Amino acid sequence: RDLSKTSSSNEKIDLFSRLVTECSEKMGVTMVIVVNKIDLGQVFLYLQERSLLGEKMVHNTRPGESLWCCDLVRNYLLSPLLEFPLQFQEEFYQKEWLQAVESKFPSRGDFNSAMHRYVAAKHPSVKKISEPETKLRLMFSTEESSETYIQLAAYTRFISIYQQLQAAGITAGDSGI
Repeated sequence: RDLSKTSSSNEKIDLFSRLVTECSEKMGVTMVIVVNKIDLGQVFLYLQERSLLGEKMVHNTRPGESLWCCDLVRNYLLSPLLEFPLQFQEEFYQKEWLQAVESKFPSRGDFNSAMHRYVAAKHPSVKKISEPETKLRLMFSTEESSETYIQLAAYTRFISIYQQLQAAGITAGDSGI
């Protein structure tokens, strides 16, 4: 909701109060204390995968907006940029991700569907399963049909595909990603 269109101070305070309540009830806070030089992208992915592949995401009774496979893949591919200055990250994201990739699809749903089709087509040729995919498989004795599981399964399969391409020395442009 646009605060500039809210007429009274009381409405703004009420809206802010509801936002704070929603955030405090539906979001968790993680504190990371950095004592050595670290790979920020790796830390981000570790925290993302820990929250997604842990009990919280799979059995979350109070979810916020769900992350789809396309969101998780974006985070995975762009996480190395966290080592660069914020201005560079923003410019790269706008030019190389939003304009070059996401804008090619009419909607987030279309992009997500395309990501699922890519994973379905490429995954059968994967020879080595990634650690996140292995963890997801271990968490479930049989495949679930929940939307969360479907999104996580496609994401972890994408990681397996991507890691196999990296091991073979194939870059994203060469692979059709």
